[in-house]
Amino acid sequence: MRFSLLAFTLVAFAATAQAQSPSFGLKAGLNTATLFFDDDGAFDEDGIEKQARLGFVGGVTADVPFTPSLGLRTEVLYAQKGFKTSFNFEGTDEAGDFDASQTIQLDYLEGPVLLNVMIPMQNGLEVGVQAGAVPAFKLRAALNCGGEADDDQFCEPEGDAAREEFDSQFKSFDLGGALGLTVGAGPFAVDARYTLGLLNVVDEEELEEDDSVKNGVFSIAAIYRFGR
Repeated sequence: MRFSLLAFTLVAFAATAQAQSPSFGLKAGLNTATLFFDDDGAFDEDGIEKQARLGFVGGVTADVPFTPSLGLRTEVLYAQKGFKTSFNFEGTDEAGDFDASQTIQLDYLEGPVLLNVMIPMQNGLEVGVQAGAVPAFKLRAALNCGGEADDDQFCEPEGDAAREEFDSQFKSFDLGGALGLTVGAGPFAVDARYTLGLLNVVDEEELEEDDSVKNGVFSIAAIYRFGR
């Protein structure tokens, strides 16, 4: 399945070169990412806070119009996802306070294929609404810790074998549904998008029955479009 989706993404991207008046560009911006758990009860405890992971998103993009108001957008992006947990406990006089953090870093190669609907505007402003599928291929999964994390359960896996074992807990393929908005003029544009994962990203052997973990990412990026 993953290979057929990748092939579809690459064919869709290459097809823009054959269409009339394609627009190619470079894209770079910020991801605000989290993971959605079926059971978020652990994050309701005092001293434990679930936070977004801030990461980079960037790559190449291509827009091809089918009509003045309808077109296709295809992209190849490097996208940093995951989430962060902060631990802040007030200890006793003997133990002291405990302040630490743990970040799951999930990095992907994405190939969004989006339908692009253009909204007529005045004064040269271009507004587009996009919706479509976002296949993603995992590049790595890593666990990092910070603060006063001196307990093994908070620390980064030590050694290549431990890091490979942690990486193997996460599936190599994900598929998301995306909804976005682009506002631009001339060669410059700003793009905002939300992508919700549709598949469980954790190996089922690591989860209890019927549990799932899914990506959720809001991104905002700047685009430079050549030939505009």
